[in-house]
Amino acid sequence: MDFLNTGSRPTFRNAVREEIIDITLAFRNVWSEVMDWRVSKEVSMSDHQHIVFRLKRNPRKINWVGYREELKAKISSFRVTYETTEDIDHCSRILRDIIISFYENNCELRLKRPSKSAPWWNKSLEKRMKKVRRLYNNYKKEIEKAGVEGWKRYCKSRSTVSDTARLYIVLQHPKKPLTDSIRLVTGDWAKNGQEALKSLIKTHFPDFKEGARSEAVKLMARREDWRLMKRITDKARIR
Repeated sequence: MDFLNTGSRPTFRNAVREEIIDITLAFRNVWSEVMDWRVSKEVSMSDHQHIVFRLKRNPRKINWVGYREELKAKISSFRVTYETTEDIDHCSRILRDIIISFYENNCELRLKRPSKSAPWWNKSLEKRMKKVRRLYNNYKKEIEKAGVEGWKRYCKSRSTVSDTARLYIVLQHPKKPLTDSIRLVTGDWAKNGQEALKSLIKTHFPDFKEGARSEAVKLMARREDWRLMKRITDKARIR
């Protein structure tokens, strides 16, 4: 962002001091479209002065039909004759404001889009970025190539009919649970999910004993305990 402040006119005034403490900031795409930035001389009823500026518009993009219609309707109510020079000055200021207002209403403000390139970017970095991108693309291709070659080697290593049939089943039903692809300790393949789960539990949790009650289960209250509690306590005693 850039500063839009220009000149040395103070933006803050009171009975004790005058300073420039108010600043106007704008992005680069807006900064170039700002015109006539200034501190207004009009009374602001505050210690801080009004800051005024205009934004550039392209007259070639104006909607002349709408502009003429609005201006014609407004001017038709203006007086034709004036008695004093003060009346003429007053009406001229009003007419100026009306013309500017209708112009802004019918001329769309289009700001330039900010550039995506950073100001510190240069040709050397551009060249290195292209080199890194090219190496990364080659890296991805090598990974894909290695995966394909590894899969081919694996498929060629399946020499027996049972291995080939099992591979065919896996490829035909990729979403099916592969419980029958788990080899048991005996060397046989699991026939169903229950055998596969038992083998997995025995392999990864050797201390697990089927049917054994855990400590948490042992601490759970029995039915006899609940009946005893019901005889000892009731709603009246709890209150």
